[in-house]
Amino acid sequence: GGGGGGGGSGGGAQDASSSDDRPKPRSKAGCGGDHHPCDHQPSVASAAAAGDTRPVLRRMLQELWADQGDRVSTQYTGAPSIMSRLLRQGYASTFTMLEKSWQGINRAYQASFQDSQRQESIDLLLGQGRASSDLPALRGATRGRSASMERSPGTTCGEVPRSPVGKLTVWVGTWNVNGREAWDGADLRHWLGAESSPDVVVFCLQEMVGLSAANIVMLQNGDEARQSHFEAEAQRALRAGGGDYVKVRGLGMVGIFLLVYVRAPLVPMIRDVRIARVRSGVYGAAGNKGTVAVRFELLQTSLCFFCVHLESGVQRNEQRMAQLADAFRCFEGAYPPVLAALQHDVCVVAGDLNIRLDLPKGSDADEHLRAALKTADSGGGGGSGEGAWRAFLQYDQLYASIPQHLKPVGMIEGPIAFPPTYRYVLGSDEHDSLRAPAWCDRVLYRAVGTRLREYRSVRELRNSDHRPVAALLEATLLGGPSDKGVLEDAVPQRKASILFDEQELRSCGGPGASPMTPVRAGAVPKAWAALVAPQEPPASSRWRHGTSVYRF
Repeated sequence: GGGGGGGGSGGGAQDASSSDDRPKPRSKAGCGGDHHPCDHQPSVASAAAAGDTRPVLRRMLQELWADQGDRVSTQYTGAPSIMSRLLRQGYASTFTMLEKSWQGINRAYQASFQDSQRQESIDLLLGQGRASSDLPALRGATRGRSASMERSPGTTCGEVPRSPVGKLTVWVGTWNVNGREAWDGADLRHWLGAESSPDVVVFCLQEMVGLSAANIVMLQNGDEARQSHFEAEAQRALRAGGGDYVKVRGLGMVGIFLLVYVRAPLVPMIRDVRIARVRSGVYGAAGNKGTVAVRFELLQTSLCFFCVHLESGVQRNEQRMAQLADAFRCFEGAYPPVLAALQHDVCVVAGDLNIRLDLPKGSDADEHLRAALKTADSGGGGGSGEGAWRAFLQYDQLYASIPQHLKPVGMIEGPIAFPPTYRYVLGSDEHDSLRAPAWCDRVLYRAVGTRLREYRSVRELRNSDHRPVAALLEATLLGGPSDKGVLEDAVPQRKASILFDEQELRSCGGPGASPMTPVRAGAVPKAWAALVAPQEPPASSRWRHGTSVYRF
């Protein structure tokens, strides 16, 4: 009775202080501390007691409609509807309009900066994520591993001992494309190099789009149209090199793009693909600078790849090293848990690290460097000019950071035998006179279990102010007892049907030789017609069927 009287007197006080009979904001008193529908709206009876003159049925329908809107909005956005208070009150007050504006701003922020990862998770659970569509064999194959588990040969994982079962070749390339489609019309085979079929191919691109304020806000996951265009060019180059590859994952963030392929026979051995984005621009709020990462497991071998674009500026090397340290923590707190980035068997960082040269102040070292580069270019890349520009590596900021920042975490870089990769005049081999030359584009890798076979820049691709860089690595492939020789099984000996010209075979085998007499290697004329796996042999009796074993 006392509670009812208090409520009535409260209602009378509100009526006395109001100039009209419109319903006023409700009080939460009497509802307790628990979240309950009465925390959000008054009941029909309390509304009537407060002097609400709207018909009872109308009030009920309005409350029902507002409640339903809140439930749907909460399920989809995590917050009640911005229209529910207006619907319950039946009119728009100043407070209602301010609340609506604030909620709209909050939702715009969440949609732009926080909802992308949630949507990716939903798409992945529904089997509609890019990872699922790119590599269908991975569906249902994800299994978590303990992040604290040390991964080295001889340890166990789920009571399965790991041991070396073969070698794994990994090609990693990085290119800052200067906000343009620099690959358009270029032959990417120059970038891929002479290695015909590495087991894993990783493309790392930076500045896929111009780093304008609009692109930073609107293209949080990158420009998908440009990413698809580059994927098509990459696939074309891989096919031209004679390889059959399947995309594991493509991941973008504003202008950063990471694209991972594996040879098709290795697809069934891949599992637990994870991704991460680390924003480093504008104090961690924007993705114009930062890192994207993809990790997965091949047999019992864990691989992690980073595509980075770090802060620019000569005086910001410590900030760059801090951003790199943040990138190495990208998988902390992942669920299901996975290995920390630096605990992976193969860990590679590639990208535009924006490393600069700390040239002596007040000296003419910059002019000496440019003169040395011109001499090397005019002499075809050899001789005294090349030796001169190599001397400037002693001023490289990354070299100076190795003892403090890279060596403690087990990351190293191979010897640099190429000229500075930045900054070039577009379409030429001349360095821009406005910026000091520097080795901005680098590839780092974990020293244990990985060997560098090749580290080079690519002079043939001149459509950007950066030169592409590529590294070819060889790693130890770890597996269980049943995985011995798995690479050989993944690319089995294929029996290919060959058609031999009977007359030419006789001429190669010597006088009186049988049509199928074995011929020593190298004695087969180039003019022979060999058709691999023909459907039917030619009708001519001069041809005979034979078999040969090929290993691809």
